[in-house]
Amino acid sequence: MKSRLSFLLAIAVGAIVSITSCTKDPVDPVQLPAITTDAVTGIYTDTAVAHATITSDGGSEITLSGVCWSTDSLPIITDGHSIDGHSTDGADDGSFTSKITGLTPGTIYYVRAYTKNASGVAYGQSIRFSTCASDIDGNIYRTVIIGEQLWMQENLRTTHYRNGDAINKVLDGYWWEYYVTNHTGAYSSYNYDDANAPVYGLLYNHGTITDTRNVCPVGWHLPTNEDWQTLSNYLGGDQVAGGKMKEAGTTHWQAPNTGATNSSGFTALPAGNVGYGGFYAMGQNCGFWSDYNQVFSYSVGLYYQSEWIAVSDNGPSILGLSIRCIKD
Repeated sequence: MKSRLSFLLAIAVGAIVSITSCTKDPVDPVQLPAITTDAVTGIYTDTAVAHATITSDGGSEITLSGVCWSTDSLPIITDGHSIDGHSTDGADDGSFTSKITGLTPGTIYYVRAYTKNASGVAYGQSIRFSTCASDIDGNIYRTVIIGEQLWMQENLRTTHYRNGDAINKVLDGYWWEYYVTNHTGAYSSYNYDDANAPVYGLLYNHGTITDTRNVCPVGWHLPTNEDWQTLSNYLGGDQVAGGKMKEAGTTHWQAPNTGATNSSGFTALPAGNVGYGGFYAMGQNCGFWSDYNQVFSYSVGLYYQSEWIAVSDNGPSILGLSIRCIKD
């Protein structure tokens, strides 16, 4: 009996040993890779450059990487979904740059880096950016997204309406008064010096903004009081918004340039004004055209000694002011 029990026990132990000896060490499953979308630089009217970094291959060879972009907030590369484009020129490890092409001027886009291994596709975070705008003269303007608004980041400097018709150029005080009196569109650079235009833009009279031929490029418009108020509210209200809109420092603004941080990216410059008495206040303030009709207009002002944004009722204005266009 004892002999038979020992035999059965030996068989059982052998079975256990046999089962144990056939089990392999566990293998880590392949995971999704990891990637970050780092930045977008070199932005132009129709191109930009995206920077990305692959931080993990997920335990499997990277087979594809690049960036994808869209006007939708989460661009993807999966077939059957609407995207504007994607690149396949990324790296299989580490950092890389990828060119974004075929963009539309003056448009908000989103870009995400992606990378793929045997487990699937992984995405970096989505970065929002806006392409440069252009006018009828071919001038290029940087743009800035503030809240849900898209603004030109530079003052307008076109010398033509959007249909190509020329705006009258003023070369002396007599003609400035003449065009204002006759409600005819006209512009001038500060002190009649064209060298000021690339930095400060041009100063336009009331007749220019009321002309139905439109001074802002197609797809853009002169901001309304409501547009300006939306901007001000987003930046914390009239008492502080001006400081967040002004270029910081005293390269262009006269000291003390109170409260100037340019945290919004609006980059307002003190382009000054022009009227019957000539040019004044460059370095000290800037005025932007706002709501208007044929005999009535508003303007928005920023000042070197204040962080306020001020809306003024100009009546039948004789002034020449700057223009910042906003996307339709």
